[in-house]
Amino acid sequence: MTWSADFARRLSAQTVAPIVLLHVVKWAGTPGRQFYLASAPGYGVPEAIGIDVQISGSSLTPGDWRYTHGTCSVEIVSDSIGDLAYSAPRGAICIVKMGFPGYALADFEPVFMGRVSTITGSGKRWQMQLWDGTSILMSRLTLASASAYRANRNNLFFNIGGGTSYQTTLAVNYSAGASTLDVVDASVFEKLDGAGTTGAVSVDNGTDPAFFLTYTGVSGNQLTGVSTSNMLGTEQKAAVIGDTASGVAYLEGTPRVLFLRQLLSGSGTSTLYDKMPDSWGYGLPRDLVDVDDVVNMQAAIDARLASGSYSLSYGQLAQVTDSYGWLSDFYRTLGLVPIQRQGLLTLRPIQDPNDLAIISGAHITDDAIDQIEEWNAYHPDMQAEYQQVEVSTGVHDPTGSPAISSKTSYSVPSTLPVADTLSYLADDKIYQNQTAIADEIKSRVGVWGPNLAETVRVRCAGLRFAGLVATEIIHLTTSGIYGGRINSTREGYDSQPCMVLSCSPDYAAGTVLLILAAIDPL
Repeated sequence: MTWSADFARRLSAQTVAPIVLLHVVKWAGTPGRQFYLASAPGYGVPEAIGIDVQISGSSLTPGDWRYTHGTCSVEIVSDSIGDLAYSAPRGAICIVKMGFPGYALADFEPVFMGRVSTITGSGKRWQMQLWDGTSILMSRLTLASASAYRANRNNLFFNIGGGTSYQTTLAVNYSAGASTLDVVDASVFEKLDGAGTTGAVSVDNGTDPAFFLTYTGVSGNQLTGVSTSNMLGTEQKAAVIGDTASGVAYLEGTPRVLFLRQLLSGSGTSTLYDKMPDSWGYGLPRDLVDVDDVVNMQAAIDARLASGSYSLSYGQLAQVTDSYGWLSDFYRTLGLVPIQRQGLLTLRPIQDPNDLAIISGAHITDDAIDQIEEWNAYHPDMQAEYQQVEVSTGVHDPTGSPAISSKTSYSVPSTLPVADTLSYLADDKIYQNQTAIADEIKSRVGVWGPNLAETVRVRCAGLRFAGLVATEIIHLTTSGIYGGRINSTREGYDSQPCMVLSCSPDYAAGTVLLILAAIDPL
């Protein structure tokens, strides 16, 4: 949820110092205990003499769209840190909120959310260090009690690919195209809650490549409503009694639906999105996720489709040890990035600065700039200029028409070294409306391969731009850069569209450090 207009206005005006509220969140599976600490009296919680907040380090790398977890440093002046240190052990989830005099606690807005790293200090001055909230997604939370302990429960899809416990065998011979599948034990399979939902299995006859089947119901040990056509790029084959049938996590829906289900399933806090089996989801409380922003993201990319809808289908065959890596890779192929925005987790689109999917409305001019700290002709992590960008999709029937590949036009390289093709391989999840979806993704990411971005480090006075997030597009007008490298900046920065790669507010100093990337249109 975007910060309220009143909070954004007061933060920008800086006429009154914000009140800081630390909230150590506690729910099943997290360490620590619920605890509050405020920088002002009158809120019914323990008070510290002062609390200062500095956020730094979160950044996005163009091209591979790797998101680096940032940190938050919270400086606390207090006679004792004992209660906070006891309540917030390493790994505890802490939300940093801010408000202003006259605000009720419910009106405070989150500015950062993350895991506790450490607490250090001496005398009456202490520092709490937090890792970015995206680090929470590095593993599932262990939601089970000690009596229900199971190895690898912190892994996403821990019931999938975990050995024989997720496998069974056929009880009746299967013929390709049949609408039922009889197995020895159907209880090992999982699918979404509710009537009319679809599950999937993988069948291996020991001779041909394993193939996917989807199903809609279970009657005893018989799967019903089994798909009669080839699914997920595999070809159905005959199988006999004793052949292996393995559980599959079948993910189907829009990016919005899949992302929110994955984060919220297992939490018990959202009947709308808490639909996946416990082993598939992170089990996060809804309060940590910006549901509205994810919904708005989906609306923005839907509006860019030439036709049809944004429908994904995907089968996961193994448990995942690096959960954030898996989540990041899954959405990167769609030109989307799991990220923290204004203290909450969300999903954001990579954008072409010259063809916006989401408009921030931010225009930075010299009136707001404290210092142009550095201009760089090339982003240091963009090592090669690609000649082409390609988005690949899949096909349901491998015996039919080939998958769709949407490519940018060949670009004559202007720098060295040169690479051939920057690929977004979404062929394991896009099987419907392939052309329209591939073209939509290409329209956002295509500019970032054949072009190399130049970057600017800008320190802004005040906190007006503290709410910006990586992937957002702002416009920059400044006399502090006389001319850049790319065609659109050679005469200087005049309403130049730039992508935000990093936003680091220093609430104590009242400044915001932005790293911006500028790039020519194709």
